[in-house]
Amino acid sequence: MEGRGKSRFWTSQDTCSIRETPIQVHFRNNQTEVPIRMSGQAVQDVVEAVLLFEEKAADSVTVYFVSDAKMRKYHKVFFKDASPTDCISLPLDSDYSLHLPFRHLGDILICPNTAHNYVKNDNSLFWRELTLYLVHSLLHLLGFDDTTKLLKEQMRKEERRAMRQLVKKGLLLTGTFRSSNRQKQS
Repeated sequence: MEGRGKSRFWTSQDTCSIRETPIQVHFRNNQTEVPIRMSGQAVQDVVEAVLLFEEKAADSVTVYFVSDAKMRKYHKVFFKDASPTDCISLPLDSDYSLHLPFRHLGDILICPNTAHNYVKNDNSLFWRELTLYLVHSLLHLLGFDDTTKLLKEQMRKEERRAMRQLVKKGLLLTGTFRSSNRQKQS
């Protein structure tokens, strides 16, 4: 989904503001394993909120929901590891010491099937887990790392802070399941 025009977002003082040029969030659900229907606006809102919490700005980011098979393939290509994973972040312009006229943070790959399997079919927890994967990926694009114990602790702390803010603002990802054998959750 491409953000255009005016967009609402929350300031750190808990007031709603309008930004003339919101970040362009390009969202694609390219998987069918977990048959969900979700608005690109929900992804847009989470991205904008996380950038605000982190006091960062960017012009665009791309978010793809992909199948387990595709995620394994990309995991092998980019990390030489064919095991399943929840999300992959591919940073592009995340070095904020560079003053760029246009900043594309990068691409995010998320596997909804991993979230679904992790929460054991609890649809209410599914959306929270999916939101966490998006937050985790965005933090990677913003320069956070989890390759050492200390860095991992710092990243988890930042994830918890962002998730608390998103819950407080009512901005967790949400949608519905398209198949009849799943309980609908919005």
